[in-house]
Amino acid sequence: MENEELLSSKQIIYGVFETKQAVPLDDLTAIEDVLYTIKEFQKKIDFYEDLKVKRINPLDEQVKILKERNDLMKKVITETLKLFKEKSLNFPGVGKVITKKGKSKWTIKDEETLKNLLKKEGEFENLTETETKIKKSELNKLLDAWDKVGKLPDCIEREDGEDGVSITFEKGDIPIPRKEPIDPDNEESASSERINSPEKYDELEF
Repeated sequence: MENEELLSSKQIIYGVFETKQAVPLDDLTAIEDVLYTIKEFQKKIDFYEDLKVKRINPLDEQVKILKERNDLMKKVITETLKLFKEKSLNFPGVGKVITKKGKSKWTIKDEETLKNLLKKEGEFENLTETETKIKKSELNKLLDAWDKVGKLPDCIEREDGEDGVSITFEKGDIPIPRKEPIDPDNEESASSERINSPEKYDELEF
């Protein structure tokens, strides 16, 4: 029964890599397996980052792929926590996950209209650089203030941020997992896993 549940979670994660769509797992404890996978991806990222310094040909593509996979795994954890209405989980000896609210951002629909408005408000010089590009970080503070007093112009709209998750790994080496971290580049079929499962009693010798 346990092997079937583990297999199910593994199949879900392989499907996530194939579709690049984060879907929740069917078991909260399966998040621990995702943590192992993220940890392995991060080790590879660190290795490639160090290797880039020593190689002529950059390894940017490999680093990019691994970072995208890590982000995808984090979204899986976020969706799973949402499904089970959990804010945080602790996996002793491995790490813990905590949900964090995504920060909203402002989308400029008409930059010229905004520039004219900033000039009228006497904020243009403070929020633009020599290339007349708006300083987004400073603009965000101003737009937050305008939003609170109902002064937000029509050329601006708020776009909700995407919720994320904060992961803290235990210090030192993570103990050997009860199964290998998931490798999307070396997928094993479900039938193959079940054949190799220790629960296939008819092949045991007595």
